[in-house]
Amino acid sequence: MAFVIGGVVILAFLIGALLSLGEPLGWGAAAILTLAPVILMRPYLFFPVFLVARPVLDIFAGQRLMGSFNFAAIMTLAWLVVGMGLLARRDFLRALRRNKTLLALNLIFCGYLFFCLSSFLHTRETMASFSDLTRLLSLGVSFNYAAFYFSKPQQVKKMASLIVFSAIIPLGVGFFQIATGSGEMELGFRRIFGTFLHPNVFAEYLVLLFFAVLYLLGAGRLRAPARLALMVVLGLAVAALVFTFTRGAWLALFFSFAVFVFFKTSLRKFFFFIVIAIIILGCLFPFVQKRFADVSGPGEEEMSSWEWRLQQWRRTVSRVGEYPWIGHGLGMYERDFRIMAHNDYLRIAYETGLMGLLWYAVFFVSLSVSALTRALRAQDPSAVLAQKTAGCLVLAYLAMSAADNLARSTVIGIAFLSMIGSLFSFSAEEAGVAPAAGKDKTP
Repeated sequence: MAFVIGGVVILAFLIGALLSLGEPLGWGAAAILTLAPVILMRPYLFFPVFLVARPVLDIFAGQRLMGSFNFAAIMTLAWLVVGMGLLARRDFLRALRRNKTLLALNLIFCGYLFFCLSSFLHTRETMASFSDLTRLLSLGVSFNYAAFYFSKPQQVKKMASLIVFSAIIPLGVGFFQIATGSGEMELGFRRIFGTFLHPNVFAEYLVLLFFAVLYLLGAGRLRAPARLALMVVLGLAVAALVFTFTRGAWLALFFSFAVFVFFKTSLRKFFFFIVIAIIILGCLFPFVQKRFADVSGPGEEEMSSWEWRLQQWRRTVSRVGEYPWIGHGLGMYERDFRIMAHNDYLRIAYETGLMGLLWYAVFFVSLSVSALTRALRAQDPSAVLAQKTAGCLVLAYLAMSAADNLARSTVIGIAFLSMIGSLFSFSAEEAGVAPAAGKDKTP
């Protein structure tokens, strides 16, 4: 079978290469075509490939295939189809019925999707709203797929390792931008953005990377070279995060890491974390002080950053009252205001109404509370680590959403919810999670 798959892949690549005619965009089409046989013959291989490759695809965001679709959109749509097909299997549906917590979370998410669909009554651009709906579906599919197929202890480690591997190229590009001074210049700061479209998105991904490495370091015995490599990645992630100059990500990491440190941590590890945090904060204080001076300094349109945000939020609140219950339509905020909201909660209230915002908040708050409650109940250290890491990731996600646009970022949403779903469904008895019924079919 491996020989057949290999032959089909080579044939697909040759066909794609002939069709590309040497154009860069065509070579991208050839690469996607090469993956098609793998998707069809070994669909379980697609998710790891997609998760690792997705952070790099934003480089090609400006290049279009099939009209208005770029590489990232096509890969995400392919994952949506493949993931929904795999989740339609009986073993997943049986496991979902038995796992009442996961079933409840899915029902809450469906409630949010209902009000997203209701907002179509007021949308001005149906196709734009539909595009946003497919993005939301991909987030739900990623969460459930990870919760089922990556729920066993070794699979959770695989998930965290995939996040680490996915960050290698973005980190390399980010440090290249530091070395060459080729980052994005903003208000006197040279901000790096890696392979992403904006420094804020890179910073949000680095917060996820931080907790993925932290989990791997505490999840089990590691050989000295592996532990050293992870410590290096952790240090690089923190350094890169500093040079994104993204205040929201800094504050979210500080807040969520504080919860991680204080929440059911042994005394020895507690003091270790405190010492490390003091050293890092001492080294980074000049950068932090200079960046936060911008809060009251000149920003957009000669206003301070804080004043500009307050003005934008007031405008949003005044418009939410026009359609308070079902909103103006998915994806309509940027089209109506010609700018990002810099606050996911106001954007969601504007697009899907207060009811949509309520279901959205209930989903994430329930997820965080449930994970931290399980961590309190658990006796096994590995289960405690998995559940409190999941809870802290949700807290970080919610904190960053208060000043940024995570709900509009497919790459951030998929990566965060995949990692959270895997950790949340950690199948140890001490965690109080019903183990998945499916066989281990992860690569």
